[in-house]
Amino acid sequence: QARVLEQTSIEAKALINRDIDTTVDSGLVCAPEPKYETLGITAEAAEEWASKTAEAFDLWAQSKCASRSGMYNFYQGQRLMRHYRARDNECFNRHYYSQDPSLISPLQFEIIDPDQIRGDAFTLTSGQFFQDDGIERDSMGQESAYKIWYQVPGTMRTEQRTIPRVGPKSGRVFMTQIGRASCRERV
Repeated sequence: QARVLEQTSIEAKALINRDIDTTVDSGLVCAPEPKYETLGITAEAAEEWASKTAEAFDLWAQSKCASRSGMYNFYQGQRLMRHYRARDNECFNRHYYSQDPSLISPLQFEIIDPDQIRGDAFTLTSGQFFQDDGIERDSMGQESAYKIWYQVPGTMRTEQRTIPRVGPKSGRVFMTQIGRASCRERV
């Protein structure tokens, strides 16, 4: 009911926005603290590496090229994810690994509205179910793929694409779900 309340009540919308402002604020920041003794480097070298790494992360995070659509940067994306989490109790991220040498980092992300993950039933992640909720699961009940519905550009038509959670060749994570009872995603 949170989605309906957000759309019909200015108080509910204000509460969700206040939660986003309070919880996310400026977002995740990179604050590396390498263990220089373990790495066999000096404290000064570790501090220099940490400073350069934090600066490189911030440059990537401030760039709209971090998102596949180019519509928002990483920090703005965190706010959108928190909004979906407050509204739907879950959010989905698709990861891309670009070959474009002009990018700061090859990693790009796309935040998927939970409405785009759908089958014939509600999305559930607390166990194995025999209904199609848009999430494919392996024999252990863990998410293995997601059915994402996209609008075909320039049309009113939608089409479904099935995206594996982990790439079969590369072993890289292609999709993550944050929310409900997904044990693998909790840290």
